Amino acid sequence: MSSYVQDNQTPQFVRRPFTIYKWIFVAPFLALTTVLLTIPIVILSFLGAGNFSSRVIAKAWARINTAAAMIKVEVVGKERINPDQSYIIVANHQSLTDIYALYGFLDSDVKWVMKKELRAIPVFGHAAAAMGHIIIDRSDTKSAVQTINDAREKIHGGMSVIFFPEGTRSNPGELRKFKKGAFRFAVELGLPILPVALHGTANILPSNTIDLMPGKIKLEYCDPIPTAGMDIIEVGNLADQARKSIYQALHKTDL
Repeated sequence: MSSYVQDNQTPQFVRRPFTIYKWIFVAPFLALTTVLLTIPIVILSFLGAGNFSSRVIAKAWARINTAAAMIKVEVVGKERINPDQSYIIVANHQSLTDIYALYGFLDSDVKWVMKKELRAIPVFGHAAAAMGHIIIDRSDTKSAVQTINDAREKIHGGMSVIFFPEGTRSNPGELRKFKKGAFRFAVELGLPILPVALHGTANILPSNTIDLMPGKIKLEYCDPIPTAGMDIIEVGNLADQARKSIYQALHKTDL
């Protein structure tokens, strides 16, 4: 069974000094880089270079903060994807460090689908909006559908969209039932679904805590799932198939 289901077993002789390091360096560094990099992101996005900001500057933000937190990311399964193909990417979600892994280490240019509440986060929300990420109001179905429809023109030529189909962060060892929105979107656009399994993120930063620890993440590409020619009636089966792919990936190998 994959070690992603285990509790964080970082030895005490590592945890104690890292806790000090986390507060005197990692947290201030994250705040500083977020503020400093948001400035060029917003300016370049205003000048029409939002995709560049997302692909280069935001990816650099994720990578340098991953390194600062002493997190190592291994990527496997690259041979399964076509870098020129746009995908609807679906990933399991157990930790905020999932964002580091996906933003920093996916080979695709990506737009995120994120809930409206994140738009209110100072600095982060402004940067996300400037880069053209898809911010939806899940409490207003009509508005959410319109937002997704407006985003269609962005998704071509290798630009992909990331969904967390569980809808929220899950507990270690848990993989919630997938919501259907991502799969409906994929069918309507005729784009393949790309399941991505994230191993180990809950060990590094468990959900709803600030107990960040160093460690290793594995980002694993699963086999893409074609949707061309499918009907909306098949959305539920697609969601189950993607969930099964991620579940099997998470449970077959250790980090």
